[in-house]
Amino acid sequence: MTQFRNSFSVMLVAGLLASCATTSAPTTVAQNDTRSTNATVQKASVSDISLADIRALSKGIFDQIFLDNTILSRNYEAALEDPFRIAITSVQSDLRTDRILRSDFIRALEGELIKTGIVEIHSTDSADWEYSIDTQLRSTVTGERGVARTAIYEMVVTMASIENENVGVWSETVQFTGRY
Repeated sequence: MTQFRNSFSVMLVAGLLASCATTSAPTTVAQNDTRSTNATVQKASVSDISLADIRALSKGIFDQIFLDNTILSRNYEAALEDPFRIAITSVQSDLRTDRILRSDFIRALEGELIKTGIVEIHSTDSADWEYSIDTQLRSTVTGERGVARTAIYEMVVTMASIENENVGVWSETVQFTGRY
């Protein structure tokens, strides 16, 4: 009986070691923020852009448009008194994921616009908006399975006046790189 227990124990340990040997290590993916100091953030997958990433891209663009830009008709102090009236007229995404719905994307955009403190969101049915925003989210993934892969996500925002005059085009890019 003792010999049977010892044999069983040896087989159990050997089985555990074999299963551990075939378990692959988790993939580490680096995110390079092209807007700042190239800080690196670890992600789970090259293909996993999150709503937080979309919010960060949106924030970067809206900061450029409303806080760092002199193209618009009034400065920050005047905009606090008379906020920019914005209508989101188009939102397009070529993401191949069902994790991020169009409605989530729109809510993220609206949330970042409101966080500027100088923007009011209007519907396109309203006659009271002064600028429209069209947003596109594009992705490009390069590389093959088993080698380094890179995913580049670019958000492009086009802004026009109510008179349909182009005010400007802004974009932000985030890149994820990893081995598979």
